[in-house]
Amino acid sequence: MKKAFITLTLMLGLYSCSTSKNTTSSTQNDRDGSSYENAIIVKAKNENEGIRSEYLIISKLYPNYKMKSQGTGMKDNKNYDTISIVTADGKDVKVYFDITNFYGKF
Repeated sequence: MKKAFITLTLMLGLYSCSTSKNTTSSTQNDRDGSSYENAIIVKAKNENEGIRSEYLIISKLYPNYKMKSQGTGMKDNKNYDTISIVTADGKDVKVYFDITNFYGKF
């Protein structure tokens, strides 16, 4: 039951992240989160929903990852979250998210 709920939540989170032309996931528009230029655009109503979507996307891209750190910043008048993780096979990875759409909305 818990696994089904997580899967459903992941699907809903990714759906909410892909309902707009500017919204992307790792397979759309070559936005894989590997840099600011390739940041995954997250569309959300508020910060809670947006952050939840970020972690669902990371879970899909990097199953069994370990969290290292998270930072928020600005570049070119856009807001970004940068999440540093260790993948299941031990690689250090930074995943970039464009959070301009929901940043500061509670």
